[in-house]
Amino acid sequence: KCVHKNQPPCSYCVNKGLAHECVLSYPVVKSKKKADSNGPSQGNVKKPKGSYRESSPIAPPMDAIFTPGIRPTIDPKLRIQSLKNNVHISSQSSVYELVPQLPRQMIRVAIERISSCFPELNFFYMPTIDQALEQFNPVLLTAIMAHAAFFTPFKVGGAQSPTDQWLGSQSFLVQNYVYEKLALEAIFNDYTFLLRPDLEVAQALLLLSIVKWGHNEYYAAWMLHGSAVRMIQALEFDEHFQSRAKYSPFLQELKVRTFWCAFCLDRIISTGENRCFIVSEYENMTLPKSDRDFIKSAMESPMNDFELPQ
Repeated sequence: KCVHKNQPPCSYCVNKGLAHECVLSYPVVKSKKKADSNGPSQGNVKKPKGSYRESSPIAPPMDAIFTPGIRPTIDPKLRIQSLKNNVHISSQSSVYELVPQLPRQMIRVAIERISSCFPELNFFYMPTIDQALEQFNPVLLTAIMAHAAFFTPFKVGGAQSPTDQWLGSQSFLVQNYVYEKLALEAIFNDYTFLLRPDLEVAQALLLLSIVKWGHNEYYAAWMLHGSAVRMIQALEFDEHFQSRAKYSPFLQELKVRTFWCAFCLDRIISTGENRCFIVSEYENMTLPKSDRDFIKSAMESPMNDFELPQ
């Protein structure tokens, strides 16, 4: 099957790296024979006005972590690919351009919706959103929006409008999974997760793993979750993080909570999929404090403790 837009290259040649050599040929269409005084008319060749396969989605070259053709049943909107090569062009080309435009109240709403739907993701302290939002990693904030946009967007009949540009179910950002794509692109295309362990990037990976789990992309969810767990474990050996956590009970508790969130998600994502658990050593791990003690430790921490390692 040749999928194209009536001009070269076709999707097959693009995926094979032969776009410059692609040449399209059209089938011969013979006209019906007419009985007239001059005899039957001669068949002629004409170029069809449009291919009957034009409605098929054409996925651009994918330059992130998946290869086209491996999972042909996945909606092309869900594939991880750079927006630079995407048919859905967004005015925000990176998380660093998107996040400064996000209203503070919209991020707060997204976190409240995440906490209500997924109590396993209990590593947020809301006052930090109001007091130190600019110190948060843009990758984490975009992942928060990606999670809320997929599971709890503003729908018809709700208190908020479904046409809201940030979380409305009919908005461009929500319908085309822009938050999800930008967050994954920032983590993997820029090799953010390979530079050094980062608690906020680990939290973003956990959020995105649940989004992929919601897409029924269980392998992607498992891999994203595994990367998050390894990053959380690596924080134990990161001198920069340990030096700050030593004098910050809030930061240390945030890491503990993130670990146990990863533990809970590990059981959810792996169960029923014949996949091994990522978190196997947990018996000696410190259990998280109660919400009251967690809030108390946050209130006793100086404001610069809210600035997590970048």
